[in-house]
Amino acid sequence: MMLVLLLIAQGVAWMAPAPVLGPIIKQLHIGLGAGGLLIAIVPACIVIFSLVGGVVSEKLGAVRTGIIGSWALASGLVLSSFTGSYVPLLLCRVLEGLGYGLLLAPVPTLVMSWFPMSEWPFVNIANAVAPFAGLTIVFAVIPVVYVAVGRSWNAAMLYSGLALGVIAILWTVWGREPEQAAGHTEAAGQGGAAGGSLREAFSMRGVQLVGLALLGSLWTFQIFTAFLPIYLHATQGMSLEEADRIVAILPLTAAFAAAGGGFGAALTGLRRPFMWPLQFLMFIGAIGAVTFHNPMAIRFSMVAFGAGTSGPLGGILTTMMELPGMTPVKMGSAYGVVWAFGFAGAFISPFLGGAIAGKIGLLPVMLVFSGFALLATFALYLLPETGPGRRAIATPAASPL
Repeated sequence: MMLVLLLIAQGVAWMAPAPVLGPIIKQLHIGLGAGGLLIAIVPACIVIFSLVGGVVSEKLGAVRTGIIGSWALASGLVLSSFTGSYVPLLLCRVLEGLGYGLLLAPVPTLVMSWFPMSEWPFVNIANAVAPFAGLTIVFAVIPVVYVAVGRSWNAAMLYSGLALGVIAILWTVWGREPEQAAGHTEAAGQGGAAGGSLREAFSMRGVQLVGLALLGSLWTFQIFTAFLPIYLHATQGMSLEEADRIVAILPLTAAFAAAGGGFGAALTGLRRPFMWPLQFLMFIGAIGAVTFHNPMAIRFSMVAFGAGTSGPLGGILTTMMELPGMTPVKMGSAYGVVWAFGFAGAFISPFLGGAIAGKIGLLPVMLVFSGFALLATFALYLLPETGPGRRAIATPAASPL
């Protein structure tokens, strides 16, 4: 449950401004490019701090790193509620990016330390669902809070930050570094300085492919979650609240799809059938969301988009843990590497897309950027099968990974 709370906090902090981005842009008198940067700056920071987080977690321990990261998330949101201009708000988003990045490495390290190998696929179901539960809260709850507090985005950010503060308190009070995790860390660190696991993880072909897949997936995901409410409001004549409700279908569906994909991979002992075929649904949903005009058709597109966004995650996480030579500490570093790839795409996408959209419109940008979901599908297709249900393959020593 503690790990799940951390992952929910990440999702809330990352996308909290998205449902009220229109009012923020209007109040601060900024353009779409600057508005997109408010969303994109968090992934930009994650690119850096996810790699740093692997080294910090290796030095301080996974739980201590989790405590620091959770307080950074809560503090960033609370402080952003007191801002009235663009630059201070952007700096608060940097603090949230720091917290998110630091939290990436501890989660998989603790999963591999706390649970036996046979339970990893099932634990990863919860880990895959939790971030989308956080995003569901963002798009379903924050618009309601925004209206309830007199349409003040500052107050909406304050209450969001206070909620994450409760999670930070729980980790501070009850977070304890397990002896098993410490033992794994010591064993993995023998013979190398801190950061050595990061270099080893980066050299693994499986880690590189997952990183490429997350880059493509988050590139498409970020442009749609950041600008689809504005697009639907401008082109379909929907109210901002109605557009937010439609986009909220995405993370809600994603939560169920993450569970479905995870259970499929766990029960069959196979990973690949629940990765690249599901990822392809993201591309189909993205195209439909911006080309259909019927609200029901747009909703169905959001269902496909959400399923493609999260369905592969359980299989991806378990596949990484099953790669030959993977250890808990190395897994933390590998997790930081792949999400550094992913959030690099998430940073570039809304910032670049918003700037281009200011000149040619949102529709062509979102159509072109949806193609990155195909890149993710291809990268996942190249991943080998690592599950116990696979047919006879070469021994780990002969594997290219």
